[in-house]
Amino acid sequence: MVRLMNTPEVELAERLAITALRSGWATYDNCYRVLADCHGVLAISAHKMQDATLSAVTKLGYTAMVNIFERMQRVGKVGASSDELSALITMLDFSDDYWRRQSAAHLEQCVLALREVRRKQKAERLKEAA
Repeated sequence: MVRLMNTPEVELAERLAITALRSGWATYDNCYRVLADCHGVLAISAHKMQDATLSAVTKLGYTAMVNIFERMQRVGKVGASSDELSALITMLDFSDDYWRRQSAAHLEQCVLALREVRRKQKAERLKEAA
């Protein structure tokens, strides 16, 4: 569910993912994947731009995402601690500001790169399952 543009709908989906985590109705699709896409696009940009601040924010988000994923694997539910929520909110706030200062072309390149990463991940999962 990689989105092409930083639109109000994307920001709304990301904020709803945080609300879902806070409220206890988060799922893999309505929350984790949305936040993973936000993180993925930022991480690709951090790599391309060699931006230390962006790298630090993506590492913060990554740590929270890994913790949430591992907990989801153990208990079968998506949830977050207050520290993980704070980290994700920081990542989203930074993302909103960051993409407003970047060109649409750069955002598009990062989204397309993430789509390719997700395509390869899916192919690997299918290969492993076979």
